[in-house]
Parts: sequence; structure tokens; C-alpha cells
Amino acid sequence: MSSLPETIRWNAGELFFLDQTQLPHEVVEEKQETVEQVWESIKQLKVRGAPAIGVAGAYGLLVAIRDKTALNINRFIAEIRVNAEYLDSARPTAVNLKWALDRMVKHANSFSGDISEDLYKHLEEEAIHIHEEDVQLCLDIGNNGVSLIKKDIGVLTHCNAGALATTGIGTATAPMYLAHRNGLKFRVYSSETRPLLQGARLTSWELKQSGLDVTLLVRTQPLTLTLSTVKTF
Repeated sequence: MSSLPETIRWNAGELFFLDQTQLPHEVVEEKQETVEQVWESIKQLKVRGAPAIGVAGAYGLLVAIRDKTALNINRFIAEIRVNAEYLDSARPTAVNLKWALDRMVKHANSFSGDISEDLYKHLEEEAIHIHEEDVQLCLDIGNNGVSLIKKDIGVLTHCNAGALATTGIGTATAPMYLAHRNGLKFRVYSSETRPLLQGARLTSWELKQSGLDVTLLVRTQPLTLTLSTVKTF
């Protein structure tokens, strides 16, 4: 996994996203300068995957308010609420985004101090906790599922539930990564996943980068279904 770039990086108050729209051809990290840029990055799928979007939202809220700490505490909290609502509108169906933003707002509402700069630091700690929890949850999924991966089996993946969709080793892919670390030999079959080709552009790429044996499954001709070809079970 060390060969994979970080999907999200928070460093000394600055936020960086791996631009996944440019994979697999280029590996580009993009600094997020404004809350509007974070909103666009989420909307355009530069950062994607439910867990990663949640972490992106938490850090994105920090980007939105970091230059507003001179406001009094009530106005500062009002800005937090407004910007949380704005960021949530980037992907209304992304459950983790709303969850993380609601958690940040709740944390702000429970703050007992009266200095906005202290509240900002408090929220930064909470965003880092959300990030760390995602990394740990991925490991927990891997540890609980690694026994399902047996020697010489084939594993079929669809879309991307890998490291690129999280800030850790992925959800569905986590057991595969741990089995690979343990030296177990098996093969992964990754469907290309239309229309955005997440399986081809992302899952296949990240598995190969990490040294796993992956075969990309592609559809060379369009599939036409009629009532006579569809079976129900």
C-alpha cells in the first residue's frame, strides 16, 4: 500500500486532494484553496467514495472558516453552519458527507468557550479524529474479512470500494490487501464499471500499484436486453 498516493492530506492547515479524475494516466495532487474549490472537487468526483467524501467534508469546513476566526463566537458558529450546509449540497446523496458535517457542527455547538480561534483548533482536532477513524475502520474491515480470502481463489470486484474511496486501505478491498501482505496468492477480477469506468481507471490501477494480481474485465460490444433474454429468479 505504500506505493499508493494519499487520497486526502491535511498538512499544517492546508488541504490536498488526489485528483482522481486524472487517474490512471496522471497522479496529481491538488491544493484546496477555498471552500468553493472543495465543493467543486466533491461535485466533480476529484475526491470520491463515501468514506473519503466524509473526511473531505470535515477538512473542507476548516478551509471555509480558517480565515474567519476574528469573528465573535456567535458569528463564527453561524459561519460554520452556513458553510456546512453549502458543502453538503455538493453531493446530497453522499451519506458520509452529511454525517461528517453534522458531527462537526454538533461539535461546534457543544463548545463552551468564547474564543473563535480556540473553536477552530477544537474543530481541527475533530476533523483529524474523523480521518483517523476512517483509517482504523478500513483496517477493522480487513482484519474481520481476511479469512475469507483463500489461496488461489478468484475475487470479483465492481466499481471502486478500494483505497481510493477511503483514506485507508479501502472497504471491500481491505481483506484483499491484508491477505496480499500475508503472502497469500489469489487473483482479482475487476469489472470495468460503466459509465465512469471506476473499475478500469481506479480499482485495477490501485490493485496493480499495490502488487496484487488483477485482471480487468471489459465489455467489447454493447449489451442489448430484450424480454426474451431477461430471466427473473
